[in-house]
Order: sequence, then structure tokens, then C-alpha cells
Amino acid sequence: MSVNKLPRASKEEYLLSLALSATIRSEDPWRRVAAIAADVNGHVLATGYNGSQAGEILTDDVWQDRELRLKSVVHAEMNVLSCVRKHEVHTVACTLAPCLHCAKSLVLWGVKNVVYMFDYNRDNEGVEYLRKRITVVKHNPQHIWQLTQVNVEALFKMQADSELAGGLTKQS
Repeated sequence: MSVNKLPRASKEEYLLSLALSATIRSEDPWRRVAAIAADVNGHVLATGYNGSQAGEILTDDVWQDRELRLKSVVHAEMNVLSCVRKHEVHTVACTLAPCLHCAKSLVLWGVKNVVYMFDYNRDNEGVEYLRKRITVVKHNPQHIWQLTQVNVEALFKMQADSELAGGLTKQS
């Protein structure tokens, strides 16, 4: 019997797939962004996403007004950095390229590697700033999505096969 092995994601691809999943926590109706902080071994230290500050509820007026939104929303990168100590993070995986302000904070925090999926069409200064100081890699978002989709489909198939074979009992 041959084993049908699924493609194994690299550590960067794994972190980006987690970031992609973490975007579901964002409350921003315009752009959902997430970031994952990992140590030198690729172990996840923290998750961050864009949205209001802890305990703050933003009104529809704020979400509709870009200027108010910019003053109120915490970026995913800043959120994830607020959960870790300086020089603890090796890699930050972002769904969106960091803006200049976040890029400066990432360098200040001692991050060595930033990976991301989508360019930020309003600001490429962040990536330019990072490239002069640390390693920056852009990944193909379609590839990350395909890896995630193949894995989820296989997971559901394994679950169904196991249930058919009587290997698992359903919980109510």
C-alpha cells in the first residue's frame, strides 16, 4: 500500500497560513490583516491582527471615515509586537506588507526576517526600509492558499474515512 503524502509547508509558508487564518479576528471591514511572530525555530510566540485597541469599540462612523480609522486602528504588526519582548522574535509573517511605521518598529524590536503575501498599494516604503536592514521575502498568496486548501480537504477526507471505518465516535 502506497502512502499519498501531502506537500509539507516550509516554516515561512506555515506561518503565513496561520496569519491568513488569523485575519478572521480582524474587525476592519475594509482590510483584514494579521501577523504572526515566531522565534528562531519557527515556534509561534504571538498572533496579532488589525482592529481597535483592547476594550475599545469603534463606531460605524469611525470605520466609514478613513482619517478617523487611521487614527484609531492598531496595525497587525504593532498588535503582535505588543505581545512579545524585544529581541525575542526572529520572524514576523504578515498577510500585508508592513507600512513604514510598522517596519521601523519591527527593526527596533530586533526582528530578523519578515515574510508577507500582499503588497500594500498605498505604501511600499516599509518594504524598502526593511530590505536595507533585514531579510524580507514576499510569498505568492495563491501558493499559500493552495497549500492550506489541499491540507483542509485531506483533513476532512481522513476524518470521513476514519468515521466510516468506525475509528472515531461522534460527540454531541
